Amino acid sequence: MLGTVSSGADDDIRQATALARAMVTRWGMDPEVGPIDLRQAEEHPFLGREIAQPRYFSEETAHEVDRAVRHMLEGAEERVQSIIEAYRSELDRLIARLEEEESLDRVAIEECLGKRPAARAVAGA
Repeated sequence: MLGTVSSGADDDIRQATALARAMVTRWGMDPEVGPIDLRQAEEHPFLGREIAQPRYFSEETAHEVDRAVRHMLEGAEERVQSIIEAYRSELDRLIARLEEEESLDRVAIEECLGKRPAARAVAGA
């Protein structure tokens, strides 16, 4: 957005990758990989850390999982880019205001962007 590279997205990327990997390896949300549990580690119930487990699937399956995760993340990035492009002028106004004031409350954001209609629930969700 600002034309600079920073480490600010580090945690966002980590969490998005973990979520996409869970969607593929735990919840069967990729049609190519299918509905199979491919977890590589279990979380220890007391320590809250993952404990490495032996892998019970092939290198080919690991590549399929990696491909599916990458495809999911790249698709999400494309959707985000189209949303940014659609609302670029509003975002530029918001950025300029944030550069002036550093933080904004909801009222200030609505003044800057204009009030938006409430989000509708997604059908089937």
